[in-house]
Amino acid sequence: MGLKKLFILLLVISLTTPAFPLTDSRDSLLQALMATDIRSDKVIILNQLANEFMKDDPARAEDYASQALLISESIQDLHGRSEAYYYLGSLALDKQEYDVSFDYLRKAEEGFTAESNETWLANVYLLLSEDYKRNLEYENALKLLYRAMETFKKEGKKKKLGETYNSIGGNYYDQGNYDKAFEYFSNSLEIFEDLEEVQLKGSLYNNLGEIYRLNKDYNRAIEYYKKSLQI
Repeated sequence: MGLKKLFILLLVISLTTPAFPLTDSRDSLLQALMATDIRSDKVIILNQLANEFMKDDPARAEDYASQALLISESIQDLHGRSEAYYYLGSLALDKQEYDVSFDYLRKAEEGFTAESNETWLANVYLLLSEDYKRNLEYENALKLLYRAMETFKKEGKKKKLGETYNSIGGNYYDQGNYDKAFEYFSNSLEIFEDLEEVQLKGSLYNNLGEIYRLNKDYNRAIEYYKKSLQI
């Protein structure tokens, strides 16, 4: 392995360590991107950049994911292409471009299925279920969510599992099955309390408050609404 290739590889690997502040990890990725002419490396780095900018600069994230998609298609990089589709699908979902999101996520699902990548499939299922739920296809949504749930349990990914429980609860809530919704919202809240995920806890307190309200347990409903408001 040449020194240039090794340098780029070490930069990318180093980003998995929590010691790097966010800005440092982004700078390191950008340095790695500038340092390589190897297209397969560019795909990896561009997808990581898309992930880094998803929350606070979605336009930039979309640009990086689009570049990753273009290059991955040119070199027939199945995983890189599928990952780019995932990020583009997630960004389209956030913009409420549902048809676009569904198309991207189905392409990501197809690619990750071809390589039997359960971890990435679980991530895709979690997002794809939102499209099914929006179309009132609750059976399809729950089928994907239960598959994602089993993967996240097996891999010990507690935050993703908590998000999945919340989505399962939302599907049951929309169907009027409040007992099941309460069960999964409670499971989700337990995880988020353990992880000290403050914003996600606030959302779950509100969800549980709604179920208490619908069951005419107004004192408990107000208690949970207040917890949500405090957050």
